[in-house]
Amino acid sequence: MKILVVQYLCNQKTNGLLSKSISPSLFTNYFAIFLEVTKMRLSVSVVFSSLAGYLLGATVVDFKVLLLLAVGGYCMVGASNVFNQIIERDRDALMHRTKDRPIPSGRLSITPAFILGSILTLLGIGYYIPLIRKQQCLERYLYSCM
Repeated sequence: MKILVVQYLCNQKTNGLLSKSISPSLFTNYFAIFLEVTKMRLSVSVVFSSLAGYLLGATVVDFKVLLLLAVGGYCMVGASNVFNQIIERDRDALMHRTKDRPIPSGRLSITPAFILGSILTLLGIGYYIPLIRKQQCLERYLYSCM
């Protein structure tokens, strides 16, 4: 009986947010929604292409740069996918192919989606900052002042 109640609570839509019951399946539900709203397959393919570009252009491979590029890239692509789904939510609700996405289906409301997109954007920028060379920033600033 307890398992049925937990499954019922985890499957309920409560005003666009998932149930607050504590169970392993709650984490699984949130993680599945995270992967779906950030479009994991698309994000990984973009990250893969950026890593391939780095590996083709680098004279020396730095694994710290690879890690920062991969994680920061996923955060930035995921954030853009979240914001895109927020913007397109009304159209997505009308289309048969996209009506089951987390936002149009009501599994994720606008406010948590916006917060997630904002956090992913800030994390992505945070992961990319160490990749920027200070000398390049100074050169670009001086060039723009001329």
